Amino acid sequence: ESPYQSMRSHSDSKGESPYHLARTEALYNTAPGEVTKVFYYMLSDKTETPYVTLVPKKGGVTLRDFKSVFDRHGNFRFFFKTEDPDCGVVKEEIIRDDHVLPTWNGKVLVWVSERERSHHR
Repeated sequence: ESPYQSMRSHSDSKGESPYHLARTEALYNTAPGEVTKVFYYMLSDKTETPYVTLVPKKGGVTLRDFKSVFDRHGNFRFFFKTEDPDCGVVKEEIIRDDHVLPTWNGKVLVWVSERERSHHR
C-alpha cells in the first residue's frame, strides 16, 4: 500500500482523511487546523445534502470570507442557523460583508437563496 493510499483510507474522528486536510491546508497555504468548514444548502437545488467549502481562516469567519470561496455566480441572500434568545433556533439573514458568521454547535450552517430578478421594463 502506497503512503497516498494509506492516507486516503484512514479518517480522523471528524470524517476527514489526513490527505484531504493536508491538501486543503497546502491549497490555502495555511497552518494545520487553520481552516473553517462552511456547510451550505442551495435552496434552488431542493436537496437535503449540504455542500461544504473551506475558508482559510480559523474562527471569526465573516460573510466576506465565505463569499471569497463561494463558487457560484449570481445575486444571493445568506441565512445562517443560530439561536435567538427570544425565539430559539432561527435562520438569521446576514447582509453585511464584515459581519462575523454565527455558528450552530460549532459549525457554520447557511442556506443560500438566489435573489429574484426584478422585471422592470
